Amino acid sequence: MTGLESTAAGIAKWAVKRGYEHFTIQRLEKALDRAERGGVSIVELCESEHRFAHFVHMVRALEKCSNQEMADYLMDLMIGGVRSGMSDDTPDLFQIVLGRLGSLTCLEVRVIAQMHSMQMYDESFSSIAREKQERLISCLSQQTGFDKELVWNLIKSMRSSGFIEYEQGGYIESSTPLRLTNLSRELISLLHYQHQLL
Repeated sequence: MTGLESTAAGIAKWAVKRGYEHFTIQRLEKALDRAERGGVSIVELCESEHRFAHFVHMVRALEKCSNQEMADYLMDLMIGGVRSGMSDDTPDLFQIVLGRLGSLTCLEVRVIAQMHSMQMYDESFSSIAREKQERLISCLSQQTGFDKELVWNLIKSMRSSGFIEYEQGGYIESSTPLRLTNLSRELISLLHYQHQLL
């Protein structure tokens, strides 16, 4: 590597680091301001060992999220966790919900919100659940401009988040009934403390 190449590589590394720091710090400042406006102080966010661990987990998720809307969801979850007492009463469950939310995109959060608005918690995987599912896929296809097959593949991929589950069986196709899990109920209830999903 020539001197010029190493200088260019050093400049590129510096620029990436500065961009990373800029966006991370900017998001963190906005998140802390949002918490204060939501009635949760910075001290309250970090007043116990597990709350501090949740805060660190949230900051790491802020580093990865793709936009401010997703950063707002993460902070709203933190606010909901403190205000509801869940972050203290069941800290491990709260950390699981926080970690899983941090791995989602805004579009995936909107899928969960749409399923919630359609009350897709059907315990029996009935024919009504299948009708709701068809409406969900059509609705999301219209909202996103994606074809129905792509929407279905997106929903199918969300199974690993723990927020959506399918009827047990073999191959998963668009007629395979799905529903929101109890973990998604926890997520939605915490987000509703501060952030209306729909």
